[in-house]
Amino acid sequence: MFFCKECGQEEKKWFGKCPNCQVWNSAHESLEKDEKKEKKNKINRTHNTIEHHEDEQLSEVLKCDIYELNRVCTMFKKSTLLIGGEPGIGKSTLMSQIAGKIEGNCLYLAGEESIGNIRNRMKRVCQNMENIQIVNFFFIGDLAELLEKYRPDLVILDSIHTTRSEDSSNPKEIILQINFLARKYNCCFLIVSHITKDGIIAGPKMLEHMVDVVLYLEGDRYGRIRFLRSIKNRFGPTDETGIFEMAENGMVEVLNPSAILISNKVHGASGSVVFAGISGSRPLLIEIQALITESNFPQTETVGFNAQRLKMILAILQKWCNIKLWKHDIFINIVGGIKISDPTLDLAVAVAILSSYKNRSISPEVCFFGELGLIGEIRQTNDFNIRVKEALRLNFTKIYGPINNGPINNTNNFDKDRDKICNVKNIKDLFKIL
Repeated sequence: MFFCKECGQEEKKWFGKCPNCQVWNSAHESLEKDEKKEKKNKINRTHNTIEHHEDEQLSEVLKCDIYELNRVCTMFKKSTLLIGGEPGIGKSTLMSQIAGKIEGNCLYLAGEESIGNIRNRMKRVCQNMENIQIVNFFFIGDLAELLEKYRPDLVILDSIHTTRSEDSSNPKEIILQINFLARKYNCCFLIVSHITKDGIIAGPKMLEHMVDVVLYLEGDRYGRIRFLRSIKNRFGPTDETGIFEMAENGMVEVLNPSAILISNKVHGASGSVVFAGISGSRPLLIEIQALITESNFPQTETVGFNAQRLKMILAILQKWCNIKLWKHDIFINIVGGIKISDPTLDLAVAVAILSSYKNRSISPEVCFFGELGLIGEIRQTNDFNIRVKEALRLNFTKIYGPINNGPINNTNNFDKDRDKICNVKNIKDLFKIL
C-alpha cells in the first residue's frame, strides 16, 4: 500500500501527486507481511478482550483551572481531544498552561521542540511544574511503556504529525492506538495537530470522527486576541467561544471581551458599526467594517463572514433600498480576527455597507442586530434580552433590532432604558431612519 504523508490518503499503486490533497512526492510505501497482519489481529483480539472485561463506569472529569477552556469543553478521562491552529497562534503556549493548571499529573510528549525549550516556556507561563513530566516522543510503540511508568491524568502530544508507528506514519493508525491506551490507562489525551492552507485539520477527515472533541485556536497571529472554539464536542455544545489575550506570561483570560473588541473603533469613520452578538451563552459586542468603492472590475471579499451570506444581503439592499452596488468593490471585515456565523449579523453588515456607500458615519454609541429575510423584513431572534443587556451595560444610547419576541420585564431593568431600544420591522424603514 502507498499512503500520502500529508493527508493519509491510501492507494494500491504509487502516485506522483496525491489524488486527495494534490501534494507532489508525498507517497510513502507501507509493506504489510502476513506475520504483521497476524500480529495486528492478535492485538485487536487483545483490545476487544480488555474492553469486554472492563467495568463500565462514568468517566471522571479532569479539572482545569482555566475558565475559558472549561467554557468551551470539559476534559474527561478516557477521552481524546484534538486541537489545531495556524503556526505561531499559541497552541504550545496554551498546552503548557493547561499542563500547569490541571488537578493531577501531566505527561508532555515533545515531538516538535526540545525539552529545554519547553521547560523555558513553562517557567514563563506556569506557576506549578511539580506534576509535569516532559519526554521526547516520536514512536507510538513507546507510549504504553511511558503511561505505565508515569501514570498521568493528562497526556499532551505535541504533535501527532511528528509521531510514527512501526509500520507507517498514518495518523489514523496512531489515533486508534491512542484511543485504546486512553481507556486502558484512564487518562485524557490532548493532541496538537497541524492545519492545511485552507485552515482545517491536516490529515484525513476521519481523524475528527475518531476523537471526542475537536478544537480550533484562531485569531490574528500579529494581534493580541485569540479565540478557542469547538466544531465537535461529544460532551457538550459547540457554540461557546473562549477568549484569551496573548501576553508576556502566556494566554490571559479575557473577562470583558466586548470592551476589548470595540476599544479601537474610530469615531466619525464611515462604514464602521457595532454588532450586538452572542456566542453560546456569552454576549459579545464586535466592530463590523465595510468598504465600498467604485470599480471597473467589481469584486467582493470577506474576512470572518460568510461570502454567500453577503451576496444575499447585497441583493436585499439593491431590491428594497434601491442601492446600486453592481459597479463597486465590496469588502467586509469582522474586526479582531473572530469568525461569526450568527445570522443576526445581517443587519449590522447591511448598515455598514450603507454607511460606506453614502459616506456617512454611524454614532459609536449605536449598535445593531437582526436577521434579514429575502423580502426585507428583520426577523425575530433568540436571546434578545441578553444582547440588549450587554449593550446597555456598555452605555450604548441606541440599540436597533427586531421586534422583541420575549418579555422585557422589570427584573432586567429595561423600563428606564426603553427609549434606547428601537424595534424595526424591515430594512427599508431602518434606511429611512438612518
